[in-house]
Amino acid sequence: MLTQRASAGPFGRVFQAGRDMVVYEAEDPYRLRWWRPRGSPPSAAEARAQPSRLLRVSSEAVPFTGREAELAGLREWRDGRAALSVRLVHGPGGQGKSRLAAQAARLWSADGWTVLTALHRHDPAAPPEFAPGDLRAARGLLVVADYAERWDVADLLRMLSDLRGAEGPKVRVLLLARPAGTWWQTLAHRLDADLGLEAGASALDALEAGAHGRGRLFEEARDRYAALLDVPGARLVPAPEAVMADDGYTQVLAVHMAALAAVLAHEEGARAPRLPAEVSMFLLSRERVHWEELHRGLLSTGADAMGQAVYTATLTGGLPRAEAVEALVRAEVESVLHPGQIIKDHAVCYPPPPGSAGVLRPLYPDRLGEDFVALTTPGHDHPYPSDPWAADAAERLLGAGGKAWTRSAMTVLVETARRWPHVRDGRLFPLLRARPELAVQAGGAALTALAELPDLDPALLDAVEALLPERRDVDLDPGVAAITRRWAEQRLGRAPREGDGVLEDRALTHTKLTGRLIKAGLYAEAMESAREAVAAYRRPAEQRPGEYLSDLSGALVNLGICQAHLGMRPEALEATEEGVELDRRLAESGSAARLENLASSLNNLGNRLAELGHRDRALEASWESVRIRRRLAETAPPRYLAKLAGALDNLGNRLAALGDPEDALAATGEAVELYRRLTAVDRAAHLADLGIALTNLSALLEQTGKAEEALEAGDDAVRVRRELAETNPVAFRAGLAGALCTRSDALAALRRHGEALRDLQEGVELFRSAALGNPGAVRRDLAAALCKLGARLREKDRHADAARALDEGVGLYRSIAATHPGAFGEEFTMALRMRLAAHLDGGADEEALRCTAEYAEHLLPLARRLPWRYRRELDETLATAVLLLGRSGRLRETVTMRQRHGKARRTGDHAKAVEMLRRIAGPGDA
Repeated sequence: MLTQRASAGPFGRVFQAGRDMVVYEAEDPYRLRWWRPRGSPPSAAEARAQPSRLLRVSSEAVPFTGREAELAGLREWRDGRAALSVRLVHGPGGQGKSRLAAQAARLWSADGWTVLTALHRHDPAAPPEFAPGDLRAARGLLVVADYAERWDVADLLRMLSDLRGAEGPKVRVLLLARPAGTWWQTLAHRLDADLGLEAGASALDALEAGAHGRGRLFEEARDRYAALLDVPGARLVPAPEAVMADDGYTQVLAVHMAALAAVLAHEEGARAPRLPAEVSMFLLSRERVHWEELHRGLLSTGADAMGQAVYTATLTGGLPRAEAVEALVRAEVESVLHPGQIIKDHAVCYPPPPGSAGVLRPLYPDRLGEDFVALTTPGHDHPYPSDPWAADAAERLLGAGGKAWTRSAMTVLVETARRWPHVRDGRLFPLLRARPELAVQAGGAALTALAELPDLDPALLDAVEALLPERRDVDLDPGVAAITRRWAEQRLGRAPREGDGVLEDRALTHTKLTGRLIKAGLYAEAMESAREAVAAYRRPAEQRPGEYLSDLSGALVNLGICQAHLGMRPEALEATEEGVELDRRLAESGSAARLENLASSLNNLGNRLAELGHRDRALEASWESVRIRRRLAETAPPRYLAKLAGALDNLGNRLAALGDPEDALAATGEAVELYRRLTAVDRAAHLADLGIALTNLSALLEQTGKAEEALEAGDDAVRVRRELAETNPVAFRAGLAGALCTRSDALAALRRHGEALRDLQEGVELFRSAALGNPGAVRRDLAAALCKLGARLREKDRHADAARALDEGVGLYRSIAATHPGAFGEEFTMALRMRLAAHLDGGADEEALRCTAEYAEHLLPLARRLPWRYRRELDETLATAVLLLGRSGRLRETVTMRQRHGKARRTGDHAKAVEMLRRIAGPGDA
């Protein structure tokens, strides 16, 4: 039991009875609170004064209707047998995700379930303390997390990990998010692989036009708003034609806003607004009237200053009070009042949730808040008064950048710019032209969203692209790739195809794009770009080799990297060998830069040769790379230490493959120490390389009998590579799988077999996931992991499961052998031997006989070439076939097979015996 002197995580407190406490050294990564059932709708006077209150999900002014199929699907998920399961509901903002979750919570509560809300640790609405008591007697526990895509992935995984180990009732975690992107893919694969936890996702469909879609929804909302506002005659108000026809009304919220505006307009005797922008203007005008009335009575803050505070809050999101004061000062809200007084008055209009430590709550719902930002900003032609103050408010608020609200403000601006061109062209783009660093500070998600905006001009893209980091940064790499792709499209699109310098410029553009796509793990796209770069550099390299031969070599090596990751290993070797030969010619000059290029190419050549089983040549290339880089590191250590570390790590792999684990351990250990030093200085740039080296070190330590040290290195490797995979699963999922499979060996050596098996199972599932998008690159790794899993299952006497895993592994090795004859022959031989043993253990004689036939056929050419090594094994395999035939009662075939085997042992010619066995066994899987 852990000593309870640190603060426990929320689920540690919920499930603490009879369990070790989950303890965090720092603040809890997430917070919990009771789910709040539907509140009382505002009174007619309150709703008329501030119509947006009726649109808030918390008020649920319009009763939930429809979505029967979705509720039934959630109920089926709830009633599944799993102790813990996770489900994502995703769709655009305003689609009805939160309303669906609230209805499910209501129905489940009536069935005896306890419902909690999970909040990210940075959410100001999160309560500082939560004490639910003992929930083990509950029928089940539903945990709802809204805006899940805004969570740090690691924190979301931490919450789910805590739940996984909890005792008590059945648990269901419902995540709500706008997108279902790579962050969800990461979670889903992790949960599927981890102790069999279930994970699923469903999208909420857009509303259909017509009486049974938008029309019915409009009428239901209209009638409810008419009753709440005490406007009975509004029940006859028809839906504007635009509600049925305009694409802006595909979301539940948009239709509800139109219905509310129609009721209010009917009460005033005015025409109901038609288009979505008109609806937002109509409702926002009433917000301002509300501020004015409060200023005449309760509040010191005038309507203009309140509008500026609301604008600021919508950009920043909720903030702790001290940061909220700073935000209002930076934004230069036009008021003689102290910012603290403005914050108090703002809380009267937009109260923070009970128990929240945050202030400056944004204007909800999100769509209305974004429209308020757009309409307050000068530059639109709608009949809504803009505020000159807002022309530069975002620039002032962002100041020198780096503030806590930078990401939030940039995200809101980008989302607003999607629907409001004047914000895009008049505010966001000029801001980024003047201060392109804000795009990078906004983070990878905002960079990706920015790259999707229309009409990004070349100058802006050039400015942002120039600030993108060249080094690896796992948080930014996907966004960097998105911006570079857009930058390259514009640059290549506006350049002529021919002329002086055109080919060189195209080649440089493709080279830069290739490198950034590789860092993001987008190898298929990167390969096409690399091919373009190679083709573009060939002519200039022939005409002026002194200037362009090195560029051509780099493009060829990059092409080899991409082809290798896509499973095109012979092509990758061919491209890399050409690059090495070019670099050898250039390195004759003796310059440090040319020598480093050669070392880099040799390093890659060693990898390409090893991938095809050319171990001796791979070792030779790796040794040469290490020698060059060690000399360079002696003269300029800071610049070349990372290069030397990479070469040493590869050298360790080459030595291990040739059966020299002690020397391999020395090389890899030196690489790990160098990477640790480098990571301490620049974590983002070197963390991925450290994870690779730690995995290799763990394998070597286990092979040399140092199991405890191997497990320590394996734990470090899994931690590092899990962190990377959470950030960018496409690029790093397979690496995490490899680290888990390696750590399982150390756990098995320490007789911790249950943990070893769990690591292997998760590793196999991660390899499967990686193979969905890139089968050639991970086929061999998946095959090896499956065979290792089969061996572990066999040790636990789970013979049928072991046989299934080994059947799949052999099938993969068979396809590799067909594509690359002679490569990985020893691994294929071992896989066939293990599969045969598993089927023999399980008593599946017919299947075992087919496995025996394939194994014997595989051993036959090996026994001819290396009789001292394989002939005895072939004899034993044929003897096994005789045993299986006899056990199945096939007496005539048993006698004939025994005779053929006896003759083969005397003469050394086993071909006829193997041929007969294959004929007797029947068709196999080959």
